[in-house]
Amino acid sequence: MERILHIAGLGVIAAVIAMVVMNALKDPMANRRQAFAEQMDQIPLTPALRQDEELDATRLRVAVAAKPKLWDALVEEVVVPPPPPKPPDLLSKLKGVVITRQSVGDKVKVMLPKNNQGVWVAKGEEIINGCKLKDFDKFNATVSFYWAYNKEELTIDLTRK
Repeated sequence: MERILHIAGLGVIAAVIAMVVMNALKDPMANRRQAFAEQMDQIPLTPALRQDEELDATRLRVAVAAKPKLWDALVEEVVVPPPPPKPPDLLSKLKGVVITRQSVGDKVKVMLPKNNQGVWVAKGEEIINGCKLKDFDKFNATVSFYWAYNKEELTIDLTRK
């Protein structure tokens, strides 16, 4: 029984190999290509304009000129976007603001135009007009402003006085 199964398995393998070889050697699209070529040969070649017809370019030009909206559906109107806005001027937003040299921990004293006594501002807190104190050291302070139009953070360095 085992011998018969081996012989049958070898027969199936041989049949599969024979089919692979036949498909590799025979082009299955050859008959379709030949039929297509024969059908194309039966189609007569004719010019776009017959000999008795002559193209009257002047008449066509006048007909097209009489319809000025003829091309509106085909040609899109070019819309130029407005120029992007200029980034805000941080110096004008911080006009009258003085960052003093007084600091305690991560807070620094800031003199505002409407508050002469000053306020203590920590890193990340808003000073005035949406401007926040980003960082500071002994001599300088970095103030940032989030510009929503470009989704970017604008920064400026101010000297502490």
